[in-house]
Amino acid sequence: MHPIAQWADLRDLATLRPLNEWRYTRDEITEVEVITAAEEQLANRVGKALPVDGPKLMQVEKVRETNRNLGEELLRDAAPKVHAWHQKNGGDKPAAELSPTSTLPAVNALVAVGALDFTRLDRDLLISWLRAVRVWPTAIPASLELNELGLTEQDLHAEKTEEQRRAEEQRRAKRILDVDGAVLDLRDGLQNLRHTLEKSLDDSPGFLKTPARLASLRAVVSAQPRSRGGQSGSRLAGPVSRPSAEQLNAIGFAGEWLAYQWLLRRYPNQVTEESWVSTNRVVCFTGSLGDDGCGYDIAVPFREGDRMYEVKATVGDGGEVQLGESEVRCAQENARNNRWRLLVITHALDRSRRIIQLPNPFSASSRDLFSFVGQGIRLRYSTTG
Repeated sequence: MHPIAQWADLRDLATLRPLNEWRYTRDEITEVEVITAAEEQLANRVGKALPVDGPKLMQVEKVRETNRNLGEELLRDAAPKVHAWHQKNGGDKPAAELSPTSTLPAVNALVAVGALDFTRLDRDLLISWLRAVRVWPTAIPASLELNELGLTEQDLHAEKTEEQRRAEEQRRAKRILDVDGAVLDLRDGLQNLRHTLEKSLDDSPGFLKTPARLASLRAVVSAQPRSRGGQSGSRLAGPVSRPSAEQLNAIGFAGEWLAYQWLLRRYPNQVTEESWVSTNRVVCFTGSLGDDGCGYDIAVPFREGDRMYEVKATVGDGGEVQLGESEVRCAQENARNNRWRLLVITHALDRSRRIIQLPNPFSASSRDLFSFVGQGIRLRYSTTG
């Protein structure tokens, strides 16, 4: 087995380019010339001449699909047996790619080295490839037969129990948060998070004393690329590299709850239960179920009309927010009246939290204070304080 390094880049034909001189010297290009130029570029990419003979290959899309289907079938059968073998015999742990719950990591390892793209594989060849990419442990026999692996049905049952335990750990990792240094499980819903935030806010009263003024922002010079960690940041209580939908929803609720408490302190005669209009309100109040299509989360009545606050929460330092379609529409509709605003809650899950009030990015006076990042409505800002 000979894994091909950087195969994903090598097989990307979109990187092939017509010869630059063709733009100025040729009105027509023949098919032969196109093929010749492509072959030269491919040869330069692989560092040697392309083969001119050998067995006829299947169409790559067909052979790849056939091998992928067989690979997924084999991996579903192999993963519990390999883990059962390790549980019984010890030694090096199976590679993380050989997951009992998903075939995708191992398939991706095969795809990355070209294992699935050339010839139709059988189960023995697939196991050999899995060993070549270090997914199949070297100490384990290259077989799926229980007797050849020295396993019994009882061993598999024990592994199934262990697999269930690992699956529960993975589910738990997607629903826990780190709040003030303590682990909070979202299994019981957002009420527990609300009560935890109440105590956290009692321990950090300075948050509610933040003045109700717009933040001072630096003028944006240019939008430089930067890592996209998401609005949730990375303060999660588990090994999950990206926040789950449940964690994102909880962070969003935390931001809205904190913003509501701040607004209630700032405008006690104007803010009521009805001010909170998003669906997160049901965690705290009865009555209306809320509406996430308004383009804002909380509305506070003023003489000139309701002031609409869209809340964004992060567990990090902030500096970038993303707006949804309804939020963009509402902000644009209110670009002239200064009634639509952003409230950004940074470090929402710890006592160092801050609230930053940002102006409407679509108003004429604040357009130079934001940069529009990427293809969606993602805004970047920088405070002066």
